[in-house]
Amino acid sequence: MLYYIINTRDSFSYDLITKQEKLKLRGREVLKKIFYFHKDDLPPSFKNWENFQEGDLVRVGVVTYENIFSNEELEKLEEKAFEVEEDFKKGQFLPNTAQPTKVGSVLKRTKFFFGVRYMWTACQLAEPQSSIAGGVRVDVSPPPL
Repeated sequence: MLYYIINTRDSFSYDLITKQEKLKLRGREVLKKIFYFHKDDLPPSFKNWENFQEGDLVRVGVVTYENIFSNEELEKLEEKAFEVEEDFKKGQFLPNTAQPTKVGSVLKRTKFFFGVRYMWTACQLAEPQSSIAGGVRVDVSPPPL
């Protein structure tokens, strides 16, 4: 498990090296990709990177799996996401479970936090008890299973 975060912009400023592996998962062939930086070309924000070094490469912390879901499974996931959104609009979740973002009066996206939520806005971090539990809160709904 990786325990540090890089700035998003770093992923565009530094060349990523990809290792690929074909796996058999759930009866289908899946392409696993693991991403690395070269040890001589690391973002300055990387700390303790030696713990993640594999030869001349340093694990970035991103692993992707292609073809892990069928189109039918993806459609079911999307359908469930729409159901979650409708449940939010009906007020079926605790208030801090969702964070809608509007541009003007138009809803652009809604982030959902189930089980635990991180705090990051200036307003949230200014709350009196924001330092308790390392900046996470649990006053959110459990995952809708």
